[in-house]
Amino acid sequence: MTKQQLRSLISKERIKLRRGIWLLPMLLLYSAADALLALHSMHRAYGSFGLWETIVFRQPPFFGRYFLVVVCAVLIGFLQAWPESQGKRLRLLYHTPIEPVSGIAVMLATGTILLLLVNIAATALFLGTMQWFHFPREIIHPAFLTVLPWILLSFVAYYSSVAFFSSGSPGVRLLIGAALYPIWNMLGARGAYGLYEHSIWIYGVAAFLFVFVAFYAILHYMRHAVRGRMFPVSRMIAMILAICGLGSVLLSLYWKIAMPADPHSSMHFSPVYRQFVLGDFPASQGSAPDGEPRYRLENGTTLSREQYRAALPFLYVRDLVKWEMFPESIGGVAISALEAERAWQFVRLSSFDWNSPPPMLHMLLESNPAGARLQKPDDFFRVSYDGYGIEFLTPHDGNNDRRKSRTFTEALGKAGFIYPIRAVGGNPDVRKRYDAGYFLADARGSLFQMRMVDGKPSCRRLDGAIDGAVRHIHVKEHHREEYYGFVVTDSSLYAVMQKEGVLKNMPVGRFSADDLTLALWSDILFTSVSMEPAERYNAGRSGIAMTPDLRILHRFMQPTDAAYLESVRVLKTFAAFLFPVQIVQELPGSSFRHLQVRYAEPVPAALSGSVFALVLSALISRLGLRRRRVSDYALVAVFGLTALLVLLLSETDAFLSFTRRN
Repeated sequence: MTKQQLRSLISKERIKLRRGIWLLPMLLLYSAADALLALHSMHRAYGSFGLWETIVFRQPPFFGRYFLVVVCAVLIGFLQAWPESQGKRLRLLYHTPIEPVSGIAVMLATGTILLLLVNIAATALFLGTMQWFHFPREIIHPAFLTVLPWILLSFVAYYSSVAFFSSGSPGVRLLIGAALYPIWNMLGARGAYGLYEHSIWIYGVAAFLFVFVAFYAILHYMRHAVRGRMFPVSRMIAMILAICGLGSVLLSLYWKIAMPADPHSSMHFSPVYRQFVLGDFPASQGSAPDGEPRYRLENGTTLSREQYRAALPFLYVRDLVKWEMFPESIGGVAISALEAERAWQFVRLSSFDWNSPPPMLHMLLESNPAGARLQKPDDFFRVSYDGYGIEFLTPHDGNNDRRKSRTFTEALGKAGFIYPIRAVGGNPDVRKRYDAGYFLADARGSLFQMRMVDGKPSCRRLDGAIDGAVRHIHVKEHHREEYYGFVVTDSSLYAVMQKEGVLKNMPVGRFSADDLTLALWSDILFTSVSMEPAERYNAGRSGIAMTPDLRILHRFMQPTDAAYLESVRVLKTFAAFLFPVQIVQELPGSSFRHLQVRYAEPVPAALSGSVFALVLSALISRLGLRRRRVSDYALVAVFGLTALLVLLLSETDAFLSFTRRN
């Protein structure tokens, strides 16, 4: 291609774009103005500190109008592609003395550069708005990670719109829809800030692969003689994108329709029977003979509703008092109803708590307020970038209060803290009765308590050490004052004892912190823990009863319902047969948005599905309903029936012609 030809093609793109390009800055300014006004209204209502607090703890989608970058992308694609395809032919591109691939590349490069400039401008406006209100990096980064998927989606929308408006083929348009719809749902979904942190680069690769969809749609419109070598490559990538997209949609729909109702059950340790009592609750009326919950002891003894609640006097104290069934003593200890009502504590921990974006900033309360209630401070704090200090930030100007930061950093060091900071956890809720401050893990595995008393730091080291990487520090002050909270590592659970001021390794056995749901019950007589994986059909639920000083008294394992396990196994086998290669966005025990491609299990069922799809594809080819291509058979061998369905959709034109001929 000569320079003159390149200039001519660029001039052609300028002519096509000039009629609607003026809409792009208007959409961008509207997006930025809406975000600015949303933040300004919160600032005017709550002040600088209230604005930061709202963003940190509530995470409102004030930047929602930035989704208009996707509208900008569709507009650019429409302006470029629509004139090319009028009159059922590529009028401006097809009748030029230039190789079609080069002409298409110039068109797509022009639109991509323009869209890139639009997104750079949108990013600059977004960052400028955040800087206007002095937000620190800890807020800007996760907020921008929430906008970034929309930027990637804009490129997907651009390439898809060019492909859609350039093609008049129903089969190609169905293919574009199959590829576009799932990634639109994945990248367009809204949620907490920073959910795409670990997978944004994978989505970026998938987004820019859509350029081949545009190449395929336009080259498909031309004669075989002028398609060139680019056509089979673009066709293969477009098919893979459509297969993966349609497969993810159909797999999700399959599980929504076929997944049996999850058997709901409860497990509590009874101080009356000194064994676990179980409650099985029907998922819907009619699943049990009488449509009512079933209660039993771990040994199988059936209990009535009244007996079940009498077995748990701490939990159902009000019911027992109303029924005049509350005992004079529990486990040989005389306890009044009022004491029983306040003598228990319940904590639930889940992998979702730590497999999620960390807190953007922390808020250290005054532990000794002047009044009867806790008050919010005037600043937030963060761990320094290198982990060797605490930094307090003032919301009205976003600056670091160096004097206060140095005071607290030095106070931790004087208490024996070894930097860098490994983990931080606290409970900045002013509705609680008292404040225990924040807990920090140092480089050698020691746990420290940091409080602010009369505006000054109060730091101390707790006895005991943490073995392993700290995943989460859960702090929850309670009126019983037995636990400050809990520390979770990769395979252990530590209790932060409040009265003793020590760190105790709870004897719950080894577990996987990436796939865990844990419930802890504690009263004045016993402490019990029940654990189960996030995917319940992988294993049952284990229960451990302990004394208040954490000595094991009793263990029990509740297996998952056999009928439920068998139904899930059959459904997973059938899913593997239908979808040998599966695309998943959500992983058990994780709040992050992922994008993983995995081969289905059981593998024999997946291989059987591929073989069946290959045989079916060969039969259809012999009937003359579709063309024979080695690459198509390869796709069917890998992706199974989904690939065959996409290939059939892509040849809708041939089916229509075949129908008319016959």
